[in-house]
Amino acid sequence: MVVTITVALLLAGCAGTRTVTVTRVVTTQARPPVPAPPLAKVVPTGHRTRKVYRANLSGGPVLDVVVTSTGPPAGPLRSHHDDLQVLSWDPIAGRWAAVLDAQKVNGDVFPPGPQESNNNPGYPYGFNAGTQRPILDARAAAQVSVDQVRFAPLLGTKRDQLVFSATYVAAGGMTGILAVVDVAGGIANVLYAWNGRSGLGPWRIASDAIDASANYFAPEDAECCPVRTYHFVLAARGGSITEVSDDRPFLGVTVRDNARGLLVVDVAARTPAAGHLRRGDVILDIENASPAGANASPVSGSIYDKLARLRAGQTARLLVSRGGIRLVENIKLDSLSAPAAEAIMTPRNDGSHHAL
Repeated sequence: MVVTITVALLLAGCAGTRTVTVTRVVTTQARPPVPAPPLAKVVPTGHRTRKVYRANLSGGPVLDVVVTSTGPPAGPLRSHHDDLQVLSWDPIAGRWAAVLDAQKVNGDVFPPGPQESNNNPGYPYGFNAGTQRPILDARAAAQVSVDQVRFAPLLGTKRDQLVFSATYVAAGGMTGILAVVDVAGGIANVLYAWNGRSGLGPWRIASDAIDASANYFAPEDAECCPVRTYHFVLAARGGSITEVSDDRPFLGVTVRDNARGLLVVDVAARTPAAGHLRRGDVILDIENASPAGANASPVSGSIYDKLARLRAGQTARLLVSRGGIRLVENIKLDSLSAPAAEAIMTPRNDGSHHAL
């Protein structure tokens, strides 16, 4: 690039002052234009590109590229497997770098506790706890589809975070995935991964938070029959993403089924049940549960279902047997987003104990 610089100089001498104009031609090295991202080299072989997004994920001078793609039919079910990748421009190396491949990066997509759309905080402990697999598992015997891709500054910075949802569909049912990814310093970090049976319901981003919904299953329910729909909110806390609101109820007890109801085998400290229930109590009924449907009576269903129909913040009216005496305990329910709910675990993993 050739740049002409003209400078006017004011010179003083015996004959007075005069203005001299100096012109200099300077040759500068122009930066080469940023090339198009090499999608053909990054997208898996045989995949067809579905959509390309651009977003400010890394905070660099060039917008990052997010590409979704779908593969050819594979396996006995002839299922398609989608992929999602993030490419960032490296100005020092002068090239695009793939910083995320959702078919390769592992996440705790089956964590124990409130991150699941499962049952209750400690059930079923041990079955899926801590299972790691790629977020979009290309080996899964299911069709894997990326549903929504969104961007928002969830961490309160000028950079956006990537939020996407996906669905696994197989003959045995459906599983939903919700993931939040942060890209910084050329590294992609999965901040949050949620997994839920029967898929994820509608979700949106508002006021730097994710508002989502999903089906809620109690321990005795089959996948076909969720108790109800629940809502949860994700937001930034301490540089990560966590559930700050969840309307699923939390009581704070570990129970075991018996002939009369639910035998309380443990009461967790600093939970709603503390000071109300004791070991050895038998929960006979929840008297103020809402109906399961339009034609159901308010007292239909199991005790698990009845508690699940109540929402965090409501008061449960428990009919309890204590030492052969019947009494009623009114307990204001907490949320599965409470720290105590994340901490409680059932002592056995064979399904005989449940946490409520």
